[in-house]
Amino acid sequence: MGRFKRAVIFDLDGTLIHSLPDLTTAINMTLAEHGRAPLTESDLGPMVGDGAHTLVERGFRRTN
Repeated sequence: MGRFKRAVIFDLDGTLIHSLPDLTTAINMTLAEHGRAPLTESDLGPMVGDGAHTLVERGFRRTN
């Protein structure tokens, strides 16, 4: 047998695992620290996919 290679895979947009619940919790903790209302998974789902910075920006815009 050949050598095994190790890898770490990041799936921050949920294409491999269902990470939306965890992302929702994280963004809501950040919003709460700034006195903003929480978002639901349904609110957040369409905002995911362009990186963490963009997700946070979208969350703040959505919760003016």
